[in-house]
Amino acid sequence: MHLHQYQGHWYFTVYLEAMLAAQEKFQAQPHDIILCTYPKTGTTWLKALAFAITTRYRYSISESLLLTSTPHDCVPFLEIEMGTKESCARYPENPLVATHIPYNSLPTSII
Repeated sequence: MHLHQYQGHWYFTVYLEAMLAAQEKFQAQPHDIILCTYPKTGTTWLKALAFAITTRYRYSISESLLLTSTPHDCVPFLEIEMGTKESCARYPENPLVATHIPYNSLPTSII
């Protein structure tokens, strides 16, 4: 796989394309909660905790979506799932979005 340097960071082609699409299409909303993590630093755990906290009033412990889905299904990745879709529509009841994009490369609506 080829690597590309962009804004001071190295990316595989597929991730660079997704990040560029996210930069172009993503519009942060005032209620959004952006979980920015470096890969392999507890992203899954952070997603699970954040989802459990933000949805605790909606689901009982026995009804939590985390019992049947992974945290990655409950909290979408900005650059993978949203950056590759034509529309970046999110569910208003779930304001969480995760990313591994470095700060200086985040969409301007987040910064």
